[in-house]
Amino acid sequence: MVKKDDKIDSTKIVHMSRAFAKSLPYIIVAIILAIVSPVISYWLVESLERLGLTETFLPYVEVSAYVIVSLVVIELVRKALTNSLKGVLRERTIKNVISLFRITAYVTLLLLLISTLQGDVTLGAAIGGFAGLLVGFASKEIIGNAVAGLYIAVARPFKIGDYVDIAGCKGEVKDITLTYTIVESSDNICLIPNSKAIGSVVKLRKKS
Repeated sequence: MVKKDDKIDSTKIVHMSRAFAKSLPYIIVAIILAIVSPVISYWLVESLERLGLTETFLPYVEVSAYVIVSLVVIELVRKALTNSLKGVLRERTIKNVISLFRITAYVTLLLLLISTLQGDVTLGAAIGGFAGLLVGFASKEIIGNAVAGLYIAVARPFKIGDYVDIAGCKGEVKDITLTYTIVESSDNICLIPNSKAIGSVVKLRKKS
């Protein structure tokens, strides 16, 4: 039987809508900054050229301006996302969502910077693509577990305090982190990757 608090009800949806409305100023400012950032960068470059700086330093000035604006935009979106999810998801789940957002945003920013700093556009694209491939392979499992952790937190097929049997590990769910579900039995503690937890048959057990 599904408990009432196991699903996002209409009250929470209304709360989310109101929270999103409060977050609109952050979103609007982020959009404006994203639009005007090329103008700001161009103005800085023109100003520095008039001061006699050589072209060698100009790309780094552009990149610095781009990084500053990008970081501000990321934080504005983070604030808007946090406000929108308050009252709808648990605090731990919100932190997991924000962590995943930040990782994705910073990795994307890093790849764009690698590409921008190359003098040759083709070379820059190739290096950026190769770096993206490496990051993709390195983070595939981590991101997969993180997404699975968010699914568990929202759908709640099981929750902290439940007695479960997951992938042969039987015991009480002690914690659900961004990447692992921690199950404790009488004689051991299992750290189950969240992607494996949602890909396995989960048996809910009665408390003994």
